[in-house]
Amino acid sequence: MVADKGYHSGAVLEDVHAAGMRSYIPEPERGPRKWEGREQEQKRVYANRRRMRGRRGKDLQKLRSELTERSFAHVY
Repeated sequence: MVADKGYHSGAVLEDVHAAGMRSYIPEPERGPRKWEGREQEQKRVYANRRRMRGRRGKDLQKLRSELTERSFAHVY
């Protein structure tokens, strides 16, 4: 599943994993997180982060931008 950073949250990543999909959602800039008691969420966030840094993650985000953002070009 590819989305923009507005959809990045621990709950969304858990839901995506439960549905059997891989997430490619960029992380918004935020401060350090506290993971105490949320080990599964941490695992999902770190796996998503690792996928986003790879070539496939970058290619998928580029394709998402071209397909979704380009369709709104006429609005501007």
